[in-house]
Amino acid sequence: MSSTDTGAPTLRFALVTVHPDATEETDRVGGFIRQRLQRHGHKLVLYRIIPPKPAMVREGIIKMEGRVDVVLFNGGAGIGAGGVAFDALTELVPDVLPGFATLLTQLRFAESGAVAQHDRPFAGLRSDTLYAALPSDLTVARLALDQLLLPDLRDRLPALRAARQGSAAV
Repeated sequence: MSSTDTGAPTLRFALVTVHPDATEETDRVGGFIRQRLQRHGHKLVLYRIIPPKPAMVREGIIKMEGRVDVVLFNGGAGIGAGGVAFDALTELVPDVLPGFATLLTQLRFAESGAVAQHDRPFAGLRSDTLYAALPSDLTVARLALDQLLLPDLRDRLPALRAARQGSAAV
């Protein structure tokens, strides 16, 4: 983490869109996420579009550990074969933050109705890196970023890291 002019830490993000045939031009949700991160003064270190292949997602999780503060997966959080990011994260990320999925599902339900029950959002820590997976949906991305992640992530991430390290020492 580095700091902005206001003294608030600037977080380093990686954004991975999981989609079989998206391009930077057609990745509307990824474009929205990139704009939001920039607006909040964060640094986008990596932006990639990858096919929904489990091995590629797992490799990305391992490679990004410690290189950035936050890895956001856009897509790959659906049911069945469409859930490659969710499946890989639940396999590789030991410290799950279940409140993220609960709150995001509640927010989406309030806005979009019963379709929210088909999403499988995820957030958790592996080492010092926060990983999150969002269904590739503009409404979900807006809710997750504006109401859950960006408002207090600068303050909460160091506390989450400290709590994780404290529990590892026990």
